[in-house]
Amino acid sequence: MGKQLSLDELALSQGELYTIVTNKAAKGKTGSIVAVIAGTKSEVVISHLMKIPLNKRSQVEEITV
Repeated sequence: MGKQLSLDELALSQGELYTIVTNKAAKGKTGSIVAVIAGTKSEVVISHLMKIPLNKRSQVEEITV
C-alpha cells in the first residue's frame, strides 16, 4: 500500500472516467497500482477504498491529487 499515495483521473476515448490510486514509493513498477475505480464521484471512490483492510489503510500518511 505505502505511506504516500497518488490519486488521478483517467478519461478514455468514449468518455469513460476512472480514478487511479497508486503507491508513489513503487515508482511505476510492480505494486504501484492500488486501485482502478470506475467513476470519479467521491462517494464511489470512498466506498471502494473502504473495502481495503483497515490495517493497510492506516499506513497511509499522505495522498496527493
